[in-house]
Amino acid sequence: MKSFRFYQLMSEWAMSEAALDEFLQNQPFKPCSAFSMESWGFVPILADGLLCRRLSGADFMKIRVQRRVMPAAAVAEALGERIEAFNSRMGRLPSRKEKRELKEEVVAELMPKALTASTYLGAFYIHKRKVLVIGATPNKTAERMLDSIRAGLGVLQVYELEGKNKTEKFLRRLLMEAGPFDLGRECVLTDSDSAVLSFRGIDLQSETLSMHLNDGYDVDRIGLNAHEFAFTLDKDLIVRKFKMVIDPDEIIEVDGEEDVIANLDSELVQLKNHIDALLGILEAELGGFAQ
Repeated sequence: MKSFRFYQLMSEWAMSEAALDEFLQNQPFKPCSAFSMESWGFVPILADGLLCRRLSGADFMKIRVQRRVMPAAAVAEALGERIEAFNSRMGRLPSRKEKRELKEEVVAELMPKALTASTYLGAFYIHKRKVLVIGATPNKTAERMLDSIRAGLGVLQVYELEGKNKTEKFLRRLLMEAGPFDLGRECVLTDSDSAVLSFRGIDLQSETLSMHLNDGYDVDRIGLNAHEFAFTLDKDLIVRKFKMVIDPDEIIEVDGEEDVIANLDSELVQLKNHIDALLGILEAELGGFAQ
């Protein structure tokens, strides 16, 4: 997972790993049917295992998204043939509504023949914080992941995490003075007219950047470095481009299934610990999280 949205949980969570697995069995992954464009559902973290894994005070989940791949060029070509046939039969071109209906017919015919492609999305719940971490930045994707978890649990009441103080002010302060993170080399500024200025590979404490800030630009996002991880943080408290610094001494040489599981567990625990630490720093810097 490289991107995250954070949600505060208001409802109850499963008491045990087995109980959560039982809930998620209500929403297991099933391949696309012949007449569906996509399918979402939970898959095991480990091969032939449970649909969740509880480690170090966190529950990890994995969602598989399978979509039918229907090339736009193929649809356009088949639709063109339908329009020509319609014109020959009716002596006129189809109306907008009729053209839309013809396209729906084309898609319905091609769908069962279309190949499928899958992507995998991750999420985990940190018990002590009652925070659900969703591994996606597009709002629609995150909402769909929440819907999948909700369908499994039956009830899921959450709100997107935000600080009591504005994140933009914190990001601006990081550019002007020393803070809990080192500055990376990426920054995006915006103004009230929707102008966007992107800076990459430069010193973020340069005079040019300061000039734009003084001219009224807001900080949309900046790249930041911690001791054990790097990331980009934006004004909506969304994390992107998250990258852990892996200690080579902690990597177990794979020599069988047990070592594969041990490496995976170690990586998941490190991820949870880093995100937990990040949330702790953000909570302190933003004056706490809004209730």
